Amino acid sequence: MNPASAVLELLRCRDGSLWVGTTDGIEIHTPDGGSRFLTSAAGYPLRVITGLAEDTDGNVWVSSGFAFTGALRYDGRRWRHFGSTHGLDERPYHRIAQDRTGGLWFLGLENGLSHERIPTQRSGVFRLEGSAFTVWGSDHEPLHENVYGFAEAPDGSYWFAT
Repeated sequence: MNPASAVLELLRCRDGSLWVGTTDGIEIHTPDGGSRFLTSAAGYPLRVITGLAEDTDGNVWVSSGFAFTGALRYDGRRWRHFGSTHGLDERPYHRIAQDRTGGLWFLGLENGLSHERIPTQRSGVFRLEGSAFTVWGSDHEPLHENVYGFAEAPDGSYWFAT
């Protein structure tokens, strides 16, 4: 691993691999002891990787709170970018969290890649269930801004850190 990198996110996949999101890219450690370091995917720079998650089909999803908008997905063969044409706003996503049913939650930041505050009436929280993104929490103003964390309580209620 690049010694200048700070580790921002970790993901242990069901195949036993360990994905390490860093400030400079993604390091992937395989169960057989191999490793590789990625600095770009699907034409996007892999910097400041703050979100890593595996969906129920074994695809790995990647987000950055800084370097790119939308999310990237690796299906084991190729990388693909998901954004507004797929139902996911073009904003950076700080985290990707998984709920108990396997749905993925994309937790967005309001200010895009600039440091200028851009108020929005649309939630920054999107849920991926199957192949469809849905906006969630549009009626809750705190979710329009920066959303940093998600947890599902034992009673099924959702909690968000803003």
